[in-house]
Amino acid sequence: MCESFQAEFPTVLLYILDTPRVHDAQVFLSNMLQCLSIVYKTKLAVVLVYNKVDVLEAGFAAQWMKDSSLIHSVLESGTASYSSELAKSLASTISEFYADLKYVGVSALKDEGFAQLLDSLADVGQGSSGSKRNKT
Repeated sequence: MCESFQAEFPTVLLYILDTPRVHDAQVFLSNMLQCLSIVYKTKLAVVLVYNKVDVLEAGFAAQWMKDSSLIHSVLESGTASYSSELAKSLASTISEFYADLKYVGVSALKDEGFAQLLDSLADVGQGSSGSKRNKT
């Protein structure tokens, strides 16, 4: 179905993250892995949308995305467990995937970030135009 849409229209995947929940580094990495899986399965361009930025700004996540050593330090400061060791390994493996993704923070409550979301969709959508549209 995604391939059909992509063949006809500019198609972009919005991956919505609950900002207060992804403040936990393991939850953040779990979400990034899920997003990676969806992107590889659908082969669509993606924009990450950090929701509820009125509760917690998404700046920490932007820093984690750009500098994997920051998320490693957060993971190392936590309790040592199997899941934390797995998360550290995962952070090293998938950081290349999410380092260059477009992202935007939005708040439905305060009506913030929607203009930036539309700009990001337009930017990413330029590269994902349908094949029939490119031929005309």
